[in-house]
Amino acid sequence: ARAAEIGAARIRTAIQQYLVDAGQSRPGQDFELNLLLLGPEDGGGRTGPYLNSEDHLKDPWDSFYVLEFPPGTKNFDFDVVSYGEDKQVGGKGPAEDIRK
Repeated sequence: ARAAEIGAARIRTAIQQYLVDAGQSRPGQDFELNLLLLGPEDGGGRTGPYLNSEDHLKDPWDSFYVLEFPPGTKNFDFDVVSYGEDKQVGGKGPAEDIRK
């Protein structure tokens, strides 16, 4: 679970950097995480890429992190979520959702 927390926090930071570069306060509903992997010449943010590998977009259980939009459960602007080991919404213990 700790690795998933670190990964979700890394993505949240990357999105925040992207938003600063784009002059936006929050990602739009059509925001895709793969934009974080692109440099400006490929349609990414001004100082991208913000992440080095598609592996950074996946949690320790090999599922892609999910963006949940306003209102987020944890944050006002957006949440980065891993659904945990069971890959389902909710759960306890190793199956618990991780939000940053």
